Amino acid sequence: RMAKSYKTMRILMVCKGNICRSPMAEGLLKHLCQQQALLWHIASAATDTWDLGCPADSRAIAQARKNGIDLQGHVARHFKPIHFNQFDYILVMDTENYRAVINKAQTPEHKAKVDFLLNFVWPQHNIIVPDPYYNNQFEQAWQLIKQGCEAIIKNLGPHNL
Repeated sequence: RMAKSYKTMRILMVCKGNICRSPMAEGLLKHLCQQQALLWHIASAATDTWDLGCPADSRAIAQARKNGIDLQGHVARHFKPIHFNQFDYILVMDTENYRAVINKAQTPEHKAKVDFLLNFVWPQHNIIVPDPYYNNQFEQAWQLIKQGCEAIIKNLGPHNL
């Protein structure tokens, strides 16, 4: 039997340091894709340069592990303009990330790829995933990211093509 053909999505998750929210989102969406047998390319990046080359925050690793997802081996990387050509969606966690990414967009097509992760749940509300780095609210961030990732699968998965 032939597998149904569907578009392979390429999704980049973006937050400030690429050590908390975006690695959790990357790991969770990869996990959901595996469960659905979706051969999507999922990655993450930072708008800031502080943590480049660093692993995910130990609290993000623990939060993901608690939910059956392994973030070991994650290395923070920087968002670059080339990513506009490499990804279909560039999903940001908050307004600061949105501005940083949009400022690197060269064309209307590039700008159209950028959106808030949670707009998949609550369209056009631009609801943010608060940064848990300082307030330690990793469970809250995880729950919001989970809603966003599940909505991505629901909205972009093959059953909707």
